[in-house]
Amino acid sequence: MKRILKIALGLNNLRKIYNIGELFKLSLKGLDLQFINKLEAKRTLVLSPHPDDEIFGMAGTLALLENSVITVLYLCDGGSGTKNGTYSQTLASKRYQETRTSAKILGLDKLIFWKIKDGKLSANKKTIKNLNNLLEQLKPEIIFLPHLFDNHPDHFATGEILAKALKIKKRLKLEIWGYEIWSPTFINRLVDISKTWKIKEKAILAHKTQLQCRDYLQAIKGLNSYRAKNLNKGNLAEGFLYLPCEVYLKIHRKFL
Repeated sequence: MKRILKIALGLNNLRKIYNIGELFKLSLKGLDLQFINKLEAKRTLVLSPHPDDEIFGMAGTLALLENSVITVLYLCDGGSGTKNGTYSQTLASKRYQETRTSAKILGLDKLIFWKIKDGKLSANKKTIKNLNNLLEQLKPEIIFLPHLFDNHPDHFATGEILAKALKIKKRLKLEIWGYEIWSPTFINRLVDISKTWKIKEKAILAHKTQLQCRDYLQAIKGLNSYRAKNLNKGNLAEGFLYLPCEVYLKIHRKFL
């Protein structure tokens, strides 16, 4: 069953990547590749499907958002982050503490935990309503989440919840930034994190349980190095797929 699911996800991802050329048909001003050394926003919302995704994907950028009120929403509890994927409530509790530690390293103090069991996340009435209420409360200028084409069921569900919440009340001035975790993607924003890598590294090391499963530190540093060196912009960089809210919704409606 796991093998069938893996193959199905792979084929589905290929379908999405095949359609990525359609991004250019939907292009608006500002969708070209931009290199960023400083990012400003008064209010930022980060959607992290699991208790480490935001650290691995964009901790360097979070460290640059010094003057922003940053809220991080963790949707799943992380209990399936074992080597064989077997769920563990003990692990979920440990990852909760690891998240608190890494957030403290980055100076993040507005954390929200939905604690939905890994693999059970879906765009249902409750999750859509709860996220819409949170958007109404926080009124963020930028939302970060795993990019549209990230090949993980919980990551995909996170994007679906956001898209359906945004359709309740279209917030056209919102910027949607998709960060990279499982699958590199087409990017149009590159943030230089050369100066904030050390703090990102420290935050990654706080997630000890996950580093025992995979060498995420080496993998993420390799990705960040590739992004910077390939485009000859600094030593380390985080890539994002930036989309205005309106374009994000069009792509989600048409392809996903």
